[in-house]
Amino acid sequence: MERPGLLETGVWLTRSSRRQGVGGAAMAAALFEAGSLGFTAVQAETTADNAGAVAVLEQLGFDLTPIGEGRAVQGLLVLEPQL
Repeated sequence: MERPGLLETGVWLTRSSRRQGVGGAAMAAALFEAGSLGFTAVQAETTADNAGAVAVLEQLGFDLTPIGEGRAVQGLLVLEPQL
């Protein structure tokens, strides 16, 4: 079911670019752009064992919910209106 104003996003990094802050910076930029384009929420999904991605989503304030019998997590972040 689609939710009006919802942007679904994700980041895939090469192994050599992991653990350098690239994923967090990319997601933060996507969140900023989503807000400036009028989106009201952002959704992202990753596997439950992807500790780096889960940590980035948590640091950015996503509410995480286990899905797929706990093998994955889905994150939702409601964006603050931009003035």
